[in-house]
Amino acid sequence: MQCPKCGFQQVESEICEACGIVFAKYEERRSSITPEAALDTASDSKIAPNPDKESYVKTMIIVVLAIALGLMAGKVYFEKSAESPDAPLEVVQQQDAVSEPMLQEPNISFQQPTEAPYPTPPGENNPVTVNHGSSNSIAAARNATVYIETPWGSGSGFFVDNQGHVITNRHVVKFDQAKLRTFRQKLEELENALEKEKKIIKNLKERLEKVTDEPLREKITNAIRAKEDHYNKYDRLYWKLQEQRRNIEYSDYPAAIKVVTLSGQEFTAYEIDYSENFDLALLTLDGFSQEPIKPNFRRLSPGATVYSIGNPSGLRHTVTAGIISGYRTYNKVGTVIQTDAPINPGNSGGPLIDEQGHVLGVNTMIVNNTEGIGFAISIKDVWDEFPGKIAP
Repeated sequence: MQCPKCGFQQVESEICEACGIVFAKYEERRSSITPEAALDTASDSKIAPNPDKESYVKTMIIVVLAIALGLMAGKVYFEKSAESPDAPLEVVQQQDAVSEPMLQEPNISFQQPTEAPYPTPPGENNPVTVNHGSSNSIAAARNATVYIETPWGSGSGFFVDNQGHVITNRHVVKFDQAKLRTFRQKLEELENALEKEKKIIKNLKERLEKVTDEPLREKITNAIRAKEDHYNKYDRLYWKLQEQRRNIEYSDYPAAIKVVTLSGQEFTAYEIDYSENFDLALLTLDGFSQEPIKPNFRRLSPGATVYSIGNPSGLRHTVTAGIISGYRTYNKVGTVIQTDAPINPGNSGGPLIDEQGHVLGVNTMIVNNTEGIGFAISIKDVWDEFPGKIAP
């Protein structure tokens, strides 16, 4: 069919893909004006970007970007809370993210807890100065904390013995294949949307070749330029996400997992053991020994000062302070420590330590869309989960 206003040829539709008019309303308007007015209207036709098509492409971009960064978001969220301190916690996991200043992390929502059995007491959440030496216990624990980088994201970990063993979260170093399949599907949908936009641009260019009216040619030219800018912007994003997909699919696992110490030395894990009951993984480094963080298996009282060490948003070896809010049962088999010490994207797998620099737990979870509700897996469960692996 041909648009009665701009002459654009397209398949049967209620709206012109070139100028955006609604055919029914256009005919109704034409029937209500004089022939002279109709002539004036036709000579002043406007060609504008099709809002429906642009909206479709923008929507697809947002969806794909959410999936891409959702694959790598740096948190594990509680899906629902327990009704008593001894009830189990149910969690959903999400990968840690590599810091990317050009992209905005989407708001990925999970069901929030309906009740918090341990209300978070007021506490200081100010960052601790991190440019101190190794003259205090907190600095010594920071020295034993590492930055972990993978093709799909990043996180934290720390040495638990002097035999090259590093503990971290499983979700930091083990990629979820189900999320990769979803990522591939959304990329394909984005590719189809961009292909449709390309056809619209081609049709506009063919239309431009047939137009002799100079004002109309200028309007069509401007519409083409706007659509090409829009297309090129998101086409670049598409290829960037494709490169990310290839890096994940063809990574040399586990050699692709890079462990970086405070001094900047890089190592790869030649062996990885996974916990069956917890979000934990034990990495074995080859040829490197580091003074570990000593464990504290005792329970501290609510209100006790604790410190979280990790790499939030790529800011390596950041130390933040908080307090213990309480203890909770985890998956019916272990214990998590509730704290208001900030646990941000990139903190996953890092240590939660006491004022003496002894590790109490492994930072793992937060409650989504809240502040001051974070969780660490008890260090006792770490030792119980890898018997004979961690040197005394």
